[in-house]
Amino acid sequence: MRLAAWLFASDGIRRKPVAAFTLAAAAVALGLTAFGVSKYSRLGPSRANRSGAAPHRVALSPGSATSTTSLGSAERIYAPGRVEGQTPEVELHATVTERVLRIEIEEGDFVQPGQILIRLDDERYRAEEQLAEAGLRLAEARLERLLNGARASEIEAARSVHQARAAEHDGASRTMARMNQLRLAGAASGQSIEDAEVQARTARALMLAAEAQLETLAAPPRADEVASLRAEVAAAEARLQLAQTMRSKTTLVATTAGEILEIRVEPGELAAPGMPLVVMCDTRRLKVRADVEEWDALRVAVGQAATITADGLPHAELEGRVSHVRPRLNQKRLTSDRPGEKLDSRTREIWIELISPPPLVVGLPVDVWIHPAPTSPPTPTPHHAAFTVPRHR
Repeated sequence: MRLAAWLFASDGIRRKPVAAFTLAAAAVALGLTAFGVSKYSRLGPSRANRSGAAPHRVALSPGSATSTTSLGSAERIYAPGRVEGQTPEVELHATVTERVLRIEIEEGDFVQPGQILIRLDDERYRAEEQLAEAGLRLAEARLERLLNGARASEIEAARSVHQARAAEHDGASRTMARMNQLRLAGAASGQSIEDAEVQARTARALMLAAEAQLETLAAPPRADEVASLRAEVAAAEARLQLAQTMRSKTTLVATTAGEILEIRVEPGELAAPGMPLVVMCDTRRLKVRADVEEWDALRVAVGQAATITADGLPHAELEGRVSHVRPRLNQKRLTSDRPGEKLDSRTREIWIELISPPPLVVGLPVDVWIHPAPTSPPTPTPHHAAFTVPRHR
């Protein structure tokens, strides 16, 4: 007080302007610091403390969402987490552009593999399937007709024609023989002899044609004809299979067992390829996925105990154990919305199996505290142990 009075005295201000300015700046800085401390104390270190859980003494790493709590000589690791199902969330997409005809399920239903979820309009694909079926039946009928050969009645008719032509040829041949005898005796004209020869040649040609027709009808099918018709049948089968596959795309079915988390379409809406229609996952056994900051990535391992808290479960602490640790770092995905959180860091994903969890909801944000793993005493290193650094060429 004496110093302030001396500084703000008229004579002191004239003689000490620099000291007065310094004192004023220090007072302003002290006030801002006190305001920040009071505001941070109201916010609290974690959502668990805001929800009424027992407070912890938390030491935040600079600019991070991962914090540690002292437990004797060890420290717990904090990481933001999220409740997930036994399997990742699966989005089932449409593969054709058609109108949504009917929705067979509701959100919250548990479905089995192969169960129908959504039906799209299949009128066009049904017509294409019927057309492909008709083409297949036609190709199969032609192949069967070839393999069966001519009917017995057709063969019998051809045989009768051949016999008739043979009789005509026999009669013409005899007529020609008589005309030759008459020509030698000088009793037949040249014209009549020529007419007899023409009739004999014509009768022979007709007889040979009838014989060839009979052999054709009675002979087995040729290999190339059979191969050609078999190829037509195979092509027709492929067209039918394609039509059936396209029609099956109008029915959305569950690929695995799970709970329907979200339905993103309504009846009458136009679905397009790549458009997610249903979101589902297996919720029969829930787990927690958490993101551990990179500076704590080497301190987590499978088997470590963990404590989980959530705003939706005040005064409750869930127990679990680390079941899987991803062997690589990824870009940060989960955030805790804490002041000063670093968002451009890399994290290591871990999964925690819950022990006797209460009913939870997929997607619920949680706070995860990972307990340190028991450590064995360090092995002393001899003072003469050498460490060789590899040379880079």
